Amino acid sequence: MNRLIHRKSAGTTLVELTATIVISSLMVIGLVVSFQSLHYHFYNEAAVLDTQEYGRLAMKIIDREIAAAHRVEDAGVYNGFARINLVTKKNGYDENKILTFTADGGLTINGKFPLEGSFKLPRHGQLSSGQERSIEVASFTISSDSPDRPDRAKLANAFWNMELIIKVTTEVLSDNTIDVKYYNYEKKVFAPNKFINDVLGPTLI
Repeated sequence: MNRLIHRKSAGTTLVELTATIVISSLMVIGLVVSFQSLHYHFYNEAAVLDTQEYGRLAMKIIDREIAAAHRVEDAGVYNGFARINLVTKKNGYDENKILTFTADGGLTINGKFPLEGSFKLPRHGQLSSGQERSIEVASFTISSDSPDRPDRAKLANAFWNMELIIKVTTEVLSDNTIDVKYYNYEKKVFAPNKFINDVLGPTLI
């Protein structure tokens, strides 16, 4: 005669339950940390690309403004940044434009941001301000070329050398350190109207 043997299954012990909770918690924490790290690096790269694109476009705008000017003058330094005075002809009168940079706003023309105020230093995007990251213009300098011969002075003076440096300071989440990077933009700009003006005289332009 077969006997039916009934075995009682042991229930989950407190130790096993605690171990399960701890392991599950560690997995969740790992996923959260991984997500935060991916999220951080994604927006970090996006901010760097925005900064680089801003620097390139800023130099292009200055190049365009200098090319259209009839006179280009070094207007000194204000708040640590070089200023360029551009003089153009409009309806027979001189029109002045002052190009310079501010640390927190970027390029300005007569105190206003280009493109109807929409072209600003990308400081206020996600993870682009506050403790995580600080983006600012560190330096803007200009100089005209030095002629190698006296007869080339007017040509040399029509070339302007510009250097823009943007500083990006980032708080690294993994080890709570500060990472500082500088993005440098250099450009030599030719002022054709200024050259013609210097060679032929202001009345011919």
